[in-house]
Amino acid sequence: VVSYGLAVFKADSAVRQLQEDGLSADVFDLRSLVPYDREAIFQSVRKTGRLVVATEDRPNTSFANQIIRDVHENIPEAICTIVGMKEVPATGMAPALYNATVLNSEDIVRAVMGLSHRGVSGTSGGNPGVSVDNELAWLTHAPGWSRR
Repeated sequence: VVSYGLAVFKADSAVRQLQEDGLSADVFDLRSLVPYDREAIFQSVRKTGRLVVATEDRPNTSFANQIIRDVHENIPEAICTIVGMKEVPATGMAPALYNATVLNSEDIVRAVMGLSHRGVSGTSGGNPGVSVDNELAWLTHAPGWSRR
């Protein structure tokens, strides 16, 4: 689990929760984004074949995309996902709205569990909505896809 900023605390909480369930994970706290410790991340991904990047940003516009891209360029077979803020028009400031839209440790646990139930080739089990094997995976959910 790679994270930075406030999301690190949520990632740490999620990994502790996963450890109670018997699943181990590395946690990377990126103190610097430019440059970031690519080699340490690559080493961990080579060991597990999986990567979860946790960010409080929106997944489609965050630095997490750069990390995923770098991993796929160096380890094409890696199964990667980004977990972050829900795709909503705005973040509510009322506690209930904030908690419903911003990244939390349960989101990270679900993402890790989703990847842990998949084979390294990406072919076995898991939650198909959790993981993005490549940047074109969204096409299978596009309107009219089944008619093509």
